[in-house]
Amino acid sequence: MALSVSEISSLADEALSHLSFKYEKLIEAIYTVKSGEYYYTFDASSMLPYETNLDEDSLSEFYGKLRPYYKNMCYKHPRDYQELTERRVLFHYLVEGNSEYKDYQIKKTERPDFTLIGLKKVGIELVELTTPIDQNLFSITRSQFGESKSLDEIKTFALKHHKTFAKQFSFYDLDGTPAIAAGLFNVNERQDHFANLLCRKYKKYEEMLPEFDEFIILGNTADGSGIEISCESDVDCVLHGLQKKLPEIKGVTIAILWEDAYSRRHMTHKRF
Repeated sequence: MALSVSEISSLADEALSHLSFKYEKLIEAIYTVKSGEYYYTFDASSMLPYETNLDEDSLSEFYGKLRPYYKNMCYKHPRDYQELTERRVLFHYLVEGNSEYKDYQIKKTERPDFTLIGLKKVGIELVELTTPIDQNLFSITRSQFGESKSLDEIKTFALKHHKTFAKQFSFYDLDGTPAIAAGLFNVNERQDHFANLLCRKYKKYEEMLPEFDEFIILGNTADGSGIEISCESDVDCVLHGLQKKLPEIKGVTIAILWEDAYSRRHMTHKRF
């Protein structure tokens, strides 16, 4: 590694000291932490990177130092953790999706999740494109893995706290490393489920659409699921399914964050 463990720990602590949801614009939340010649430039409202020259091992160690903070936030301050998750998806849309709205003022609102103010008034509502099985699997892996727990300990926890869903999972020991899987599933059924989730969001906000110059329903498949949407054609299948269910859909942009087979994230959007 380019830096020592203690240097990386100090870098992570300094980065976390800037974490806040009070920044009104992305430009206000840009920070850089340094250790010698090494740096990490990031968005302090989501903790996602803009640029870094940390090598792969140092970056992995850096993220490892952030993980306990996130886990503590998840269980002790779940609303803050939820907002952090939402802001991460918003960051991907505004920055990596090359949105024209990345310089707009960002307001956290109840309905919809965010309102962007600039030359236009833009409403953004987020939806996790996932299933109950995926949610339970993700909850188990998030809370139990990386804690040096044995396979039996993880399985006992899963059966106690996730009961019915955990009985559908398979637990493996891969050369001493615990692993868990949800088994086979029907991709078409899950994509249809995602289309239903988008359909419900549209119907929920249909009457509010005239209040905005643009309204965006932002779906996230990159956290907690994702295998059902791993290429552009998968997104097309979901959007086609949505249009079949709602032929009258109009006045809204559907944007979907997805991850390809190489863990690269992409944003696909379509205006209806």
